[in-house]
Amino acid sequence: MLNGKTVILRSIEPDDYGRLWEFANDFEVELMGGGDPPRPKSVAEVTSFFERLSDDRSTFNFAIARAAETRTIIGFCGLFNVSMVSRTCELGITIGDRNFWNQHIGRDAVGMLCEYGFKVQNLRKISLSVNANNERAIRSYTAAGFVQEACLKDHVWQNGSYIDLVIMSRFNLE
Repeated sequence: MLNGKTVILRSIEPDDYGRLWEFANDFEVELMGGGDPPRPKSVAEVTSFFERLSDDRSTFNFAIARAAETRTIIGFCGLFNVSMVSRTCELGITIGDRNFWNQHIGRDAVGMLCEYGFKVQNLRKISLSVNANNERAIRSYTAAGFVQEACLKDHVWQNGSYIDLVIMSRFNLE
C-alpha cells in the first residue's frame, strides 16, 4: 500500500470489480480517458481485463481509495508497458467517481506512482498520453512534473471529431 496526502494506492481486489465496472460504463469518464470509443462493458469483461493485468509482469496496477476509507475505491491507476531494458513505462489513471474530480486527488496519485516507479522500480522515464481537450488532466500532470514532449495532430476520434493527442513525460532527476 502506498500512502499519499489524500489517497492511498492499494492492490485491486475482486471486491472492486463492481465499482470498476461502474467506471467503465460511465460515458464521460471513458471519453476523458481516451483510447477506444466508449461502449457498454459487462462485469465479466471488466473482471477479465483486470485479472489479466494482475498476471502481467510489465504492469503495476493500483486501486485509488481515500485515505479515510480504504475499502471503497474512487479510481485506479498504474504503470504499464514497463521496459526494464530502457527503464521506461507509461502511466495511466482514472478517477472514476465524479465526486472526487477537481480535488487534486489525481495529482497525489500520480506523484505516488512516479515515486514508486523511480525509487522502487528504478525507472528513469515515465510517459503518458492525454487527449488535448482534457485540460484538467493536463494541469494535473504538469503540476506533477510532467512536460509535453509531442502533440499528435488530429490523432484521436472523440465524440464526433478528431482531436490532438498530447504526449508528456517525466524523468527521474535523482
